[in-house]
Amino acid sequence: MQIDAKMKDKIFLYVCVATSLVMGLSCSKTDYGDEKESPDNTSVIKRDVPENEGVKIAYKKARQFTDIKWRPKNYMPSTQSDKGYSPSNEYKGLWYSSVKETNKYVGIEVSLKTVMTALNNPYSLLYTENISEKNSRSAYGEEYHGTNCGAYMGIVCSSLVGYALGMDLVWTTATFPYLAEKGIFKKINGNNVQDLRLMDVLHEDGHGSLITDIWRDGKGRIVKIEITEAITPTAVSRIYTADDAQKRFNKDNFKAFYRYQEFHKNTDYTPSAFVAVEGETVVSYKYNDDICTFAGDYASFGGEERIVINYTKGSYSEMEIYGEAGLIHTLKLSDDAAVHSMDITALNLSGGYYKARLVGGGKSSDYTYFSIVDYNVSVTGSKTALTVDFSCQGGEAKHIKVTRENSYLVCFYPFTTDDKNAQRVTIDIEKLRPIKRNVPDEELYLQVAFKTKYGIVHSLPIKIQ
Repeated sequence: MQIDAKMKDKIFLYVCVATSLVMGLSCSKTDYGDEKESPDNTSVIKRDVPENEGVKIAYKKARQFTDIKWRPKNYMPSTQSDKGYSPSNEYKGLWYSSVKETNKYVGIEVSLKTVMTALNNPYSLLYTENISEKNSRSAYGEEYHGTNCGAYMGIVCSSLVGYALGMDLVWTTATFPYLAEKGIFKKINGNNVQDLRLMDVLHEDGHGSLITDIWRDGKGRIVKIEITEAITPTAVSRIYTADDAQKRFNKDNFKAFYRYQEFHKNTDYTPSAFVAVEGETVVSYKYNDDICTFAGDYASFGGEERIVINYTKGSYSEMEIYGEAGLIHTLKLSDDAAVHSMDITALNLSGGYYKARLVGGGKSSDYTYFSIVDYNVSVTGSKTALTVDFSCQGGEAKHIKVTRENSYLVCFYPFTTDDKNAQRVTIDIEKLRPIKRNVPDEELYLQVAFKTKYGIVHSLPIKIQ
């Protein structure tokens, strides 16, 4: 029996819809707004169309985090174990790690390119460090105190939400009501699945996620949705029927739905060389296997931070380091073939942009790139009248971050243009707190964030007296 093209499309759709309902898989053939007959041929299934470009970009950013595939070069720590991610396995979705102590949230503070090149570097901080307090481990004598973490860089539920929506601060889920008070979010009354729109925020107790896809029947009623979230061990996107989604929203841990109000600001999106989302094609990325900083390629460092460059010696004999004006250092590589690192901290490089490469044997390697922010930060005064003086070379001052002793967020203060020009600001921490607390002897710490072309650098924590 011959099957015409129209019948083939119907058969394909029947299989896709049935599979997605049973197994939670999306149907790649159905584009935004396409109408297709449902399996019972009595209605149509229509996928919601993003209402603006900011919503469309948010969808793509979220799917970058869930669709990316990766394999570690060595065992990499997870939230559960020091050897949580095995080099024997390929994983889908970025790994979960609460990096509030290291300030290395992927997407907002370090780029996807930086973290993927660090993953490709078998000697990088992703493998030498475990930032969990219970499994703290460091090749460089550091002590870590983190919870819900392991890897030196990573994502959590709220950072995935923030990155997708285009927010430049890593807010915690506990601050979502505060964001609604400020008009950044709009709270949606009730918990009815039928009230949802694309890229709405789902707030559950201690957890945040996004509604990244919605399908409706011919009467406009939602029949299934996709929820995208960062969970352990990796970020995922899962499809729920409307009934199953409603069961999730009816649970006691449900807090609220929120709708982001600033999609017009969500304009920054570049297709990644490491993962293709809908409508894109991956262009194979050429890794530099000869040389890379221990924090990945295109990494940013504070002036006081240790800087180590990892390399594979081969026939190379020297390392060249270039500043913005040209070659500034030529360093001899170790004769020991087992050595794969050079600590360049003692060079005391000033703030700016740098690159390094290996030379010798009549050839040279590709470059690894990094930036350094030289900064000065000081504080005087009390919590209710705290004066912060700041300056930097090699970056731009972006915001103040105040945390408790365990690195949990207390508040942010984004600098205004006037603040940056004055290089000084006085703030009232008690008024800035999203969540009010009355702890008289609470220990607080302040950091200033500086932005470079490659990422965000935080100053060392200063204890507020």
